Amino acid sequence: WWVRIYIVHALCELKNPVSMLFILDTLPGSPAWYRTKVFGLTSEFGIHILNVVLPLRRSTAKEDVLFAIHYAEINPADEFLPFLQEKTSDADPEISIGALRTLLRRYMHRIDIWDYLSSQNTDIARLAVAALEDSPTEDNVNALIWFVRDHRLGIRAIDSLTKIAFASPRFYQYLFERFSAETNPIVRSGIAAALSCRGLAKEASMVA
Repeated sequence: WWVRIYIVHALCELKNPVSMLFILDTLPGSPAWYRTKVFGLTSEFGIHILNVVLPLRRSTAKEDVLFAIHYAEINPADEFLPFLQEKTSDADPEISIGALRTLLRRYMHRIDIWDYLSSQNTDIARLAVAALEDSPTEDNVNALIWFVRDHRLGIRAIDSLTKIAFASPRFYQYLFERFSAETNPIVRSGIAAALSCRGLAKEASMVA
C-alpha cells in the first residue's frame, strides 16, 4: 500500500484531474489509513474533479462512498445533499456517521436537524445533539434542556450545555434562570451540572 501512496502522491503533483480515475481504482479493499492518506492528497483537486466524484454516489463499494462523503465535505455541492441524507440510514456506521457529520458541518442550513435528533439510532441522535452547541440559539439551548431527561442523550446534552454556558455569559445566565424555574429533578440536576463550569453550582444548590 505504501508503494501506491507514492504513486498517488506523484499523480497528485501533476494536478491532472484525469489521474483521479486511476487513484479511485486503488480504493476498493484498501485499509483505513490508506484512504485517509488519499483523501488528504487529493483534496487539492477541489471542484476540478466534481464530475469524476459524482458517479461514486451510486457505487456499491464502501470505499467509493466514503470518498464521495469526504469530498462533499471539502467541496459542498447541491448534488450531494440527497446522497448524504440517504447514507445517514446506511447499515454501515462508518458511512452513516460520516454522512451525518458532513451534513452537520457543511449542509446544516439545508436540513431539518430534528430528523436526526429523533433518530432511533443512538449514535446518529447523539451526533445531532452535539451539533446544537455549534449554533447556540435560545431554541437550541431549550432543545438541549429537553434532551437532558432522555436516558440515551442526557449526558451528551449536558456536555453541550456545559460548553455553551462556559463560552457565553448570556446563556449561562439564561440557564440559571431556567434552573430556577425548572421542576423536573433530572433536568434541574443536569442544568446544575452545566452551570458548575462557571462556579455556579453552589449558587444553584442554594436556590434549590
